[in-house]
Amino acid sequence: ALCLIREYPALASSVDDAPLLPPLATYCGGWRGMGTPESNRALLRLAQLAPQDSMLQSRLASQLLDEAIGKNPDRAALEPAFLAGVDARLRRIEKADPSGFEIVQTRAMYMLLTGAGLTKVMAYWQARLRQPLRTDRDISGYQQANGYFGTALLNLGLYSEALRYLRVAAETDP
Repeated sequence: ALCLIREYPALASSVDDAPLLPPLATYCGGWRGMGTPESNRALLRLAQLAPQDSMLQSRLASQLLDEAIGKNPDRAALEPAFLAGVDARLRRIEKADPSGFEIVQTRAMYMLLTGAGLTKVMAYWQARLRQPLRTDRDISGYQQANGYFGTALLNLGLYSEALRYLRVAAETDP
């Protein structure tokens, strides 16, 4: 229900309800983790219905990366043409919404997959988290970006640094 409450108002302003609601309900039903095959197909449909929606486009790029990594666990086997396509999608999102938070985690994952060092990725992430919050969607994206970054730092064993970002995530959306 939280997914529907957060996503529907922004999408309904630019997409007719009739084609929007079925894929949105399916997508929201499986949105945690890597989703389900049905929710992933619904996300693709939503991205087609709302091509200017940076959140949907970013989530689709993230899903594409997750699926590619799942099929190629060594990550070295990711094809350059595939990565170039993901990069082109990310650049379109960044151009459409240069200060949006939705893309932060996906761009960071892309940077790591293409050889950017951890220091560069952390600098990118921290710079993006210093941007002003303009809309309700920004607040949600900010909360998620802090949560992802905190979890990444936690997984790296940087516990005190991770706690700072995880606290912000929890305080932004308890």
